[in-house]
Formats: sequence, structure tokens, C-alpha cells
Amino acid sequence: MRISAREDWVRGITSNANRRLPGRVAVTLIASHMAVYLPACAIRDLPPAGGEVDAKELGCGKARAMVAGLEACKRSPNGLPAHDVTGDTDVIHYDLDIAISDIDPPSNSCTITGTNVMHIRSKSANLTEFVFRLWDEYTITGAYLNGITAVAPVIESETTRKVILDRTYGVDEEFTLTIAYTGTSLSLGFGSLRVATHSGAVPVVSSLSCPYYSYTWWPSKDGDLDTPGSNADKATMDFSITVPEDFVVPSNGLLQSVDALPDGLARYNWTTDYPIAPYLASFAATEYNTWTADYSHPNGTMPVEFYIYPVNDTQSHRTAWEKVVDMIGTFANVYGEYPFINEKYGIYNFPFGGGMEHQTITGQGTFAESITAHELAHQWWGDMITCATWSDVWLNEGFATYSECIWEEFESGASSPADYFDCMRDRKPYYAGADSTVYVYSDQIASGGFARVFSRRYSYAKGAWVLHQLRGVVGDDAFFEILANYRATYAYGAATTDDFVAVASATYGQDLTWFFDQWVYNAGAPTYEYGWDTTSRYGQDFLRVQIRQVKSDPDPEVFTMPVDLVATTASGTQTFTVFNDRRVQGYVIPISEPVTSLRFDPNGWILRKSVENVPYEVNQPTIAVVDCAGGENHAFSIDPNNSVTHVALQIRLVSMKRCSDDLEQVCRIDEDCSAGFHSEGSCIEHPSVGEVGWVSEPFDPTCQNGPGEAPHGTCRRVDRVAGIVDAPVYRRWHESTLHLNNNQILPKAVYEIRATADETIYTDPLVVATFAPPQNRQGGSAPGGVLPLTRTASRHVRVLSLDDTILASLKQTADLLNAHGIIQ
Repeated sequence: MRISAREDWVRGITSNANRRLPGRVAVTLIASHMAVYLPACAIRDLPPAGGEVDAKELGCGKARAMVAGLEACKRSPNGLPAHDVTGDTDVIHYDLDIAISDIDPPSNSCTITGTNVMHIRSKSANLTEFVFRLWDEYTITGAYLNGITAVAPVIESETTRKVILDRTYGVDEEFTLTIAYTGTSLSLGFGSLRVATHSGAVPVVSSLSCPYYSYTWWPSKDGDLDTPGSNADKATMDFSITVPEDFVVPSNGLLQSVDALPDGLARYNWTTDYPIAPYLASFAATEYNTWTADYSHPNGTMPVEFYIYPVNDTQSHRTAWEKVVDMIGTFANVYGEYPFINEKYGIYNFPFGGGMEHQTITGQGTFAESITAHELAHQWWGDMITCATWSDVWLNEGFATYSECIWEEFESGASSPADYFDCMRDRKPYYAGADSTVYVYSDQIASGGFARVFSRRYSYAKGAWVLHQLRGVVGDDAFFEILANYRATYAYGAATTDDFVAVASATYGQDLTWFFDQWVYNAGAPTYEYGWDTTSRYGQDFLRVQIRQVKSDPDPEVFTMPVDLVATTASGTQTFTVFNDRRVQGYVIPISEPVTSLRFDPNGWILRKSVENVPYEVNQPTIAVVDCAGGENHAFSIDPNNSVTHVALQIRLVSMKRCSDDLEQVCRIDEDCSAGFHSEGSCIEHPSVGEVGWVSEPFDPTCQNGPGEAPHGTCRRVDRVAGIVDAPVYRRWHESTLHLNNNQILPKAVYEIRATADETIYTDPLVVATFAPPQNRQGGSAPGGVLPLTRTASRHVRVLSLDDTILASLKQTADLLNAHGIIQ
């Protein structure tokens, strides 16, 4: 459901009487309807809308006045316990037949006389009762089990009735319950059943049952107010409605016939063979002009039907609505074929400022393109797959809001990233407090009602950004495969957030719980600071970056996300993607030439409060180069397009300690960078003070006589320095493995250098500590490959990422080694 942000007339109808809506529908007209629409209710004051999504977004959410009306007019039980519908039955089919009479717009009411035959299957081994919803003011004129046995439904609350069955039903046994009823209609929520006028004085009767207001006009199995409830029990439906003969009636599915009846009446007979949730069953009845377009698909054509008020029937309005035919094709290319291809899609005018995604037939009070796209997208996300509970409403509204940007991206037939990113920026939500979760918890529904469920900040805008960020994390190919698998798994049913998380993780091949926990189930958004500089060591240029997350309530301790860094050099730009999962984290990245500027996530893949470029702190990882002997080709890079699933980066360290009490020696642990780690080192006698000696790596006695190539390594000059035997002990403690999966960004690959328990802990960036490979957003490798381990002459340059807690000892240790010539 969508409505314009320009309808924020929540602190009084008259104060906003002169504001205009998209499609040139005056608020003054809707306000006059509202006075009739909620005759017994006062519009309560709601918090101001300042700071929320930008107005040009066209209002990603339901009208706050409508939400206020929903809350103010919500009817409470008559002192009777609410009896929520349980999962012990499955409604297979509804056969609903109603007649509308005594249509009276001034009182916003009409008389409804109808019969609903519910075909029900037991899911319990001992089913003895059935609960359904129907307003207690309707008179039930007849109730029958299996068309024969009369029963007397018991009123449990204003919304709920219960029938005691004629016997105990076992699993998969079926029965029918026929309810005949009559009474004066009730208009609650976002309209439920509304009797208004258009074009001056033409009556219009229309339904809008979202979220749980079907009970105000027809008996059905549905959820109850102020609960997460369940939308999982869908059923097929036959729907007949009798109205004055000059009325036209759009509804769900396919029109079977229109019967001419006595006394100037007509009966419209609709049917849908696709399962439908009760809140999506709908109709409107008034004077309409109609026309039909065709949507062509590989197996033929599907009708696209339009029902417009005569006063609105202009060429510009027809052109605006007919754009939906192209939208269907675009969404079909991205999401898979239109879900109700064997029936239809349609749009009809009704007295609501935005739109409501009734299955196969959307009601719209506007001709705005974004709303047309939003409601159409609901046919995939909301109607075909429905949020199982209203706690999971982002699976409806976040997906449809995101789809507005999919339309803008692919409207031309090819991807337009600029249009896509502009659209997402327009839908960036504002954050406030601990309530800013996308998932709507039960206590939030209990305290905030459906004003919180349909929050345009969180359910709509932030829900859309969850999908946007997911696309950025996993890449295009995996993202759209996730949506395809989600559709295949839950088509024509209902799903929870956990269901979607499971599909996403299984498709991507990695557990994505960390992502959904922080963006859906938890509140807040990160605030970033970053600093950078460039330096050159051993003929290699490096970009050094520090990222800091500024903690503020209710943010979690840290947000974990890949971050794009776009570096500008004299030759152009290069994008690196680093994985940020610490509050303070540093990176050293080899680059081809000095960087002149660095941009942090310039496309806006991360939903952040702010980002600030701050001076680079010098207390950052130091860069060291270590000779690597034992083979000719030790340098390697990781190609995301090959079949490599893991790569073990092997670390070579130098250990200096006293090998015995009576002989000054230098003990080197010899570790071959290509072949693996040796378990022990080789002790050699160190030259006397002031003398020069030679050692090899690995140890070779012939190397002690002078420079040159030894059989197993390169001789290096070592200066005798008094006290070197007391230098810190360095040992390789941990070897990590980098896991590549589906050519995607690595979640984490950390190398740590520690001493054994009886030694002082020293950590030093002699070798690789952490890196994440860059990746472009189309799922392939970025220019320059995947942060290769760069070979400079006979040396290996490797990248380090360590947090501030060990930087001081790192720098001290590296300085000591450099001072004594142990490393160059």
C-alpha cells in the first residue's frame, strides 16, 4: 500500500486543507470524505513527520491521517477475551455472495446482505470448533454445517465468533460452514468498507480491509487487532456482488458474467483460482469508464483492465496508468513472470489518497508513477508471497518500495545504475531511537498499533534499504537468485523474515544471519569516520586507511559491512572493498601509484547516519617486507573467477632468542613461504660484537663465509649488536585460511601473531594479517584483481589489518627489528 508523503495532515484536517496531492486530487475533497468516513472518531495527534523520508519520495507509507484514524476508531472487545485464529484449520475456498443496498454517503454506510460458504479442512486430530471473524452488529440469519446441520455461532468479541462443530474432525477431514448475515456496514481502519462520493455527488462503495478489517463487511478466517496474527491461510474465492445496474464492479480474478436482475439491479460474478489472503479480497462499485490493454508474454497475452471515474478520464491519466503494462514486463524480467498471468491485472479509482494492492486489481486514488510501480510490485511481494505476520510487514512494503527503484533502474530496458542510486537516496530513512527496527515486535504492535506496523521510516524505507544493502553485500547475481529462490519456495503462500533469511543464506552459500540481525532485528545505523594516507616502501606504494565507527545508542557495538573505497590517482580511479567488522580498524593496501583522494562508499551501499573524513592517525599498521626463500614463484593472487575455494596464506616469521646460556647465538625459525612451516629453527653462532657475519634463510653453513647464493636460500648480512639476544621472541602462532565462496567478498580472514604462553606477547605486521578482496557490484572481479600478494623483486609485500589495542607494540617491535637490521 502506498500514499503520498504530501498527505501528512495528521494534526488536524483543516490545517492542511489547501495542500494538493499527486494526480491533482485535493486534500479538501478527501478531508470532506474523512469527516464522513470516521464520523464517531477524533483524529489523534501524532509526532511530526520532520526528518523522515524526503517528500519527493512520494510518501513511502500509509497516510498518517489514515493510520491515526485506524488507531482512533479501533474497536475494543466487549469485555470478552480475544480469540485469535489458530493453525488447526485450513480454509480451502470462499464462496461469497453479497448485495449492497441503502447506499448513504452522508452516513458512510450501506446495508449488506450476504452469504459466505467456507470450505474448511481440519489440520487437527481432534477439531471440535471453528473461529471466524464478523462484526458483532451483523445479524446472522442462518448458519449451517455441510449445508444441513444448523448451528448457533457464539459471539466472543466485537470481531470474533465461534462455532461448535457437529462432531470431532480428524486431520484432512473437510466440512463447510455457511454463514448468512445482514446489517449496516462499518467503516474502520483504512476504510474497510467505505461509502463516499466522487465527481460531485456520484456514490462509490469500496473496500480496503488491510490489515484485519475484513470482518467489517464479510465473514472470514482472519487475524485479530493489535496482534502479529497470521496471513498464512489463503483460499481460492468466488465472489458475487449485487449493485445498482448503473454501477460497474471491479474485483479480484476474472469476471465470469454480469447478470441483469429485476428492480434495476445487476450482479457481477468474479472468481479467482489463485489463493488469496482475506485482507486482499476487494471490490468497488460506482460509475466507471473502462478500457483494456494487453500485456504480451511468451505464452500469449493477458488483459490489463482500467476503471476510472468519468471526471478523471483524460488522455494524460490514461497514459499514466497504461505505463503499468511496461512495468509488468520489466518486473517479469527481473522477478519472474507476473504471478497471476492466467487472470489479469487492473487499476481502479477509489477514494483513498494512494493505492492498495488488492490481488490482481489495485485501487488507486492517484496517477503517480511511483505508486503505480509500488502497487504492481506487491503482486509479487505481498500478494503472491504474503508476510506471514504483520511483524514481517517489510517483506511486503520494503520489497514494494525497493521495487520502485528497480523500475527506475530498468525502465529503459537496460540497467541504469545512476537512476537506481538516485532513487535509493530519495528513500533513505531517518533514524530515531531504539524503535528503529525493520521487524515489528509484538510489544511495538501492542503499544503503537498499526501506526508502527506501517511506519514509512522503517517498514517501507528502511525495509527497502535492507534489500539494497543485501544486493551490495552479495552482488547482483546472488541477489536476484535469492529473490528467485524465495519466490520458488513460498509462491502463493506466506513467509516470515526467518524464512527469507534462510533462503538468502542457502542461496549465497554463507550464513547471512549477521547481516539480517543488525539491519532487520536490531535498531540503529552506523556513523563512520575514516582517515587515510599513502606511503611508499621498498619501491611499492601503499594506501593506508583507518575506519572508525562512532558508537551511539541504540546502535550495536559494531556494524559489520563490506565498504567500498574509491581511490583517485593520477591515472584514474580504483575501487577496493574492505571488510569492516571492528569499531576501529586499519588497512594497508598495495596500489599502483600515490592516491590523491579517497571516497568512502560513494555509491551509498551502506545505510549510515553520517560519514566524515578525518585526519589519518599515524598509529596505524606498519609495513614490512620479509625475504621469502625456498622457491622461485611464491607470490600469488586469488582469482574470484576460478575454482579456488580456499587459499592458505603461510606466514614466515623470525624468532630471536638465546639458544643456550653459554653461547651467544641467533636462533632463526626457518619457514618456507611456499612449502609450509618448519617445526623447528636452526641455531647458528652469531658474530662477535662489531664483526659482520652471514646467515641464510633457511640455515646453510656455507653461507657464513660471505654473501652469495646458498643451496637453500639467500645469504643476508647480520650486524652484531650488543643485547640482541634479549630481543623479543617471534613465533608463528596461527595460520588462517581464506575462504572464497561464489566469488564473493570474504566475511573475515584474520592472521594473528602471538607468542606462546611463557613468552611476552608481541604482534608485528611482518606478514599478512587481514584482507578482503575487492569486487565490483555485478559480481565479478574489480579492476586489478583481488588484492594480490604483491612480489617486489625477491620480497613479498602483504597487507595488514589490526585494531588499535596492539598498534603500539607493533610499531615498537618493527622499529626494533629495523634498527638491528633484522629486516630491511
